Amino acid sequence: TTSRDYLEERTPWQSGDEMVLMRAIDVESATTETELLRGVPKQMYMKNVQLSNGNIFSVFIDDAIERSGKNYGRLMWTYYNGTSWAQPQALCDDGTYDAFPEVVKMGDDKDDKDEKVMVAWSSVGIVMDESHDLQDALENLDIQTRIFDVSGDVPVPSGDAVTLTKPDGYGDVLPKLTYMAEENQVIMYYKKMEFKRMVARLAKIPETGE
Repeated sequence: TTSRDYLEERTPWQSGDEMVLMRAIDVESATTETELLRGVPKQMYMKNVQLSNGNIFSVFIDDAIERSGKNYGRLMWTYYNGTSWAQPQALCDDGTYDAFPEVVKMGDDKDDKDEKVMVAWSSVGIVMDESHDLQDALENLDIQTRIFDVSGDVPVPSGDAVTLTKPDGYGDVLPKLTYMAEENQVIMYYKKMEFKRMVARLAKIPETGE
């Protein structure tokens, strides 16, 4: 079971103070870093994409505190409007464990009226309980996607999450997305991995006479 001791250091969203990281010649243009959240999983897999309007759309894995330890990973999304980061929201809160998010911007950089982003990630297709083990999780990893309309000031989900792969005993992980501008299409590739359950067997050693 994954340790969740980091939750003892949990802070409210965007409660940290700004710290100057790099100071330019002009003091007013110094680059700053803001602590958004403390007490988070080690593997957050945070991914960002800059939009044509200057905002930043981000996804990351956070701890769903109210869930059991086997289902704690939940994919969240937020955005930066040039001043502050919006309170994160669950991208698909179905109670299952999420991992390996990827995000890509779709649309013409010169025309943001129809700009969208696509998010893809791996999700365990079952809500795990005490009867499930790591092997069950690995064998039920499938790829899900969701699209957001980001042409306005605030990103808006376009429909529900869609599961692209089917349970087949293999783990579908690490999706990667590439936007083809001329075709206005997204190409996705991912790894399909086989996880064989290890079974321990006892072998009787024959007795030998002296």
